[in-house]
Amino acid sequence: MRGLDVRTERYGSADGPVIARVMGDVGVNNADRLATLLRDVLAIKPRLIVLDLSETSGVGSMALGVLVQFSKVCKRDGLRLRIAAPSQSALQGILLSRLDSVLEVFATLDDALDGESACNGPVRMAGGKPASGTGTMTGTVPTSGEWQPPPSARPA
Repeated sequence: MRGLDVRTERYGSADGPVIARVMGDVGVNNADRLATLLRDVLAIKPRLIVLDLSETSGVGSMALGVLVQFSKVCKRDGLRLRIAAPSQSALQGILLSRLDSVLEVFATLDDALDGESACNGPVRMAGGKPASGTGTMTGTVPTSGEWQPPPSARPA
């Protein structure tokens, strides 16, 4: 099993946004660790949390569920959450799950920090090329009840 780490830093002033860089494998074996690490980020209580997902791999449905729950907790606590520069694996999972209608996803860290150009419609990554397999997504993800991974993603 490959490791997972989250490193945080303040951007700008002492009360500025927190950038949480998620690095490593966020597959089924590390979903619980991701949840624990993100709870540590919440303890900082910044007004804005930017999750940099550029160095992630193995992003699966359980990890996406953790991100949805984290988003709900942020909203409940009056915090903003933005997803920045998702890796191909993270972007594919977000789009296939239609979570781009629930999560604020930005192509770059700078865009997420500026709050400009939230990905709406086809997600364009660095270089202006559309990410493979992307397109305009419609519909919503149910927000009531607790998130449960699909049966095929649950550990045996």
